[in-house]
Amino acid sequence: MNANDPVSDEQLNALLDNELEDAERARLFEAIRTDKSLSARYCTLRQVKEMVTLAYNNPPLLASGVPGFSHFRFASKFYAAAAAVVLMFVGGIIGWSLNGAQPVDSASFYTVDRLNPDTLQSNRILLQLSTLDDVRISDSLEKIEELLKVSAAQGRDIEVEVVANSDGLNILRRGSRYAERIRSMTARYDNVSFMACGIAKHNAELKEGKQIALIPEAKDIPAAMERILQRVTGGWSYVRG
Repeated sequence: MNANDPVSDEQLNALLDNELEDAERARLFEAIRTDKSLSARYCTLRQVKEMVTLAYNNPPLLASGVPGFSHFRFASKFYAAAAAVVLMFVGGIIGWSLNGAQPVDSASFYTVDRLNPDTLQSNRILLQLSTLDDVRISDSLEKIEELLKVSAAQGRDIEVEVVANSDGLNILRRGSRYAERIRSMTARYDNVSFMACGIAKHNAELKEGKQIALIPEAKDIPAAMERILQRVTGGWSYVRG
């Protein structure tokens, strides 16, 4: 394939899914590096893929005869529907952007390393934690605490929600190594909330065969994806921890 051949979305998706041979992958990465328009398309498709993946962070257990089976069958349908909603939502953003319109702030989606209290425009922040990686969790909590501290000093009215799902739910379990830090943070700031995904909690209880106790600061919500959809479509900034 000639280096100047146009690159299709199918090729970019294959690159994202790691389905290309080394030579073709190298060619596409070089094209993305040198073509700003192509780079923007690639980043947009990657964002769509990451957002849709959120719907499947907590695949429900669907074994027959398991207590709560009907609940998890419903949850499975909910997550499939949520994935479709996210795809349509982000797809709409792409379409409007390509036509020159800006339906949402272009800085509405962050990774935690880009969360800068001095440049952040939004006053409503939702941070999702779905990992037990100590570095990422520590970085996320430090960034949120810095944001709260700077905003308080500036007299800025902000609201922060930390939604824990998948493996990230463990930071909100009783006995968590992060329990004291979360307790201290919520004691000092009344504008930060820590929320536990109900789907993740039920999955963990089925897997472990026992009830899971959460720290007092954790608030139960039915599903992380539902909360994320509500907030993002309501104008909140989304941060991936």
